[in-house]
Amino acid sequence: MIPARLLTAVAATFVLTVATAAHAQLTFTEVVRRGDTVPGAGGQFTSFRAPSIDGNDVVYQGFSDGNSGIFGVLNGTPTRIADESITAPGNPSPFTSFREFVTISDGVVMFIGDGPGPIIQGVYAYNNGSLSTIANDGTQDPFGAGNLNAGGSDPISNVGNSIAIEVVDGDGNNAIYTSINGTLAEVVDTTAPAPGGVGNFGSFDEPQINANGKVVFEADDSNSNDGIYTNITGPITKVVDVNDAVPGGTGNFTSLNDPTIDGNDIVFVGNDSSSNTGIYGVFNGGPITKLVDKNDAAPGGTGNFTSFSFNSVVYRDGIVVFRGFDGNGVSGLYFLDVLGGGSLTQIIAAGDQINGETVDSISFLRSGFDGRNIAFVANFDAIDRAIFTATIPEPASLALLGLGGLALMRRRNALR
Repeated sequence: MIPARLLTAVAATFVLTVATAAHAQLTFTEVVRRGDTVPGAGGQFTSFRAPSIDGNDVVYQGFSDGNSGIFGVLNGTPTRIADESITAPGNPSPFTSFREFVTISDGVVMFIGDGPGPIIQGVYAYNNGSLSTIANDGTQDPFGAGNLNAGGSDPISNVGNSIAIEVVDGDGNNAIYTSINGTLAEVVDTTAPAPGGVGNFGSFDEPQINANGKVVFEADDSNSNDGIYTNITGPITKVVDVNDAVPGGTGNFTSLNDPTIDGNDIVFVGNDSSSNTGIYGVFNGGPITKLVDKNDAAPGGTGNFTSFSFNSVVYRDGIVVFRGFDGNGVSGLYFLDVLGGGSLTQIIAAGDQINGETVDSISFLRSGFDGRNIAFVANFDAIDRAIFTATIPEPASLALLGLGGLALMRRRNALR
């Protein structure tokens, strides 16, 4: 929970007092690069999508001529997890493609894969060298009449053997299910009323799960009003919706997305009635807190933030990591040390250098931060790219250093 000394009261909401530090001095480690050999399949990588990280393990979707798949470096070993030559569990034919989102936690990799039929799409797990099915088009709904339609294009994020997924259930209702140690359970479907909203839920998006098997998700009610909801306390309850005032902003929220959960804390992205976008939190069931928005300066960049990337906001262990754009439209990765004093620091941005190469752009998704370690794709030009990792300082160490000490550590265009 955020210490009270970090908060300034604004009516019934709070605004985090943010101090900026231009640039973190971090060591970047290369994981894989375009042109490296594809493990288990041969050929050379031509491209990657944003990776996921857990400790020293990194997984990602990789592409080569005529092939795509899920690959990683697990326990220091380049590993093929699944590709278009591997048969999907329960399907007579190999995978044909993979969705953008792949995630790893406690050695368990989860991803969304597609096939030619009869099973078209599903969510799969890889653990200790074996593939298994979480849910796919051939999975009988344990709570409905028919099979599940599982997969979709939502971002997924697992905690060990636990994951939350959006499905169409066996009765044809949109729903959110969890799979915990291989057991499916329904969290909510569109026959349930939307707390604080109008009528029942109309749709669901972006379910995320915590270590206790509790979820957070974005949903619309029957009038298409946006809200974020959770079952942290047991029943489905509202976290925030478009009837709530925006702390530090104008009027009420007009849209909400990108919820992320860690313990009893929830962080999300919202827009106000003046098109101001921000990142907000609800910590341990407390009031809505503004963390950073377009009124805040982009440290290490030019002017204020102008936008924040979709599916790139994550909160873990007191730190928010996100991809944002400065006043010149330059993209960068940033971390906000919520527990260590509210310092906002740039990790890396377009125009920086890694080992003498200038970064042109960055690809990052929420599963690319595990609470200490970050993984991202650095694109150096239209062709060359590589996946890198770095370690973010612990919040307590940042607080002990103080902002003056941090300022001495930051320097631009000199990353190694």
